[in-house]
Amino acid sequence: LVSDLDGFWAMVSLQVDDVRSLFRQVDSLRANNWQPVARNFTEDASILIEKRKSNRKITKSIVAKRNDVVARQRARERLELAKRNVQSKNLNSSHDKLTLDVVESKLIFV
Repeated sequence: LVSDLDGFWAMVSLQVDDVRSLFRQVDSLRANNWQPVARNFTEDASILIEKRKSNRKITKSIVAKRNDVVARQRARERLELAKRNVQSKNLNSSHDKLTLDVVESKLIFV
């Protein structure tokens, strides 16, 4: 019964992590006087893995967890990229529609 909700909570956790990363991006933009900051996502994933390194024996479950962390990070990157693509397409299409409306209104009033 509890395992049925594992997928749901995994998706919720991805969304929460995405929101947190967006806030981190806003904070970094604010700190950089609203200028974009170039970031390398692969470095972020390696930093996460390095932070979790310790002197204890590495087991299969630890390796699997590390692979899960990397997979989640890549999924977040893909999700963020897809969201940005959709937003840019929506902005471009709404801009074209507004331009078309303005052109049509000029033709009507002439």
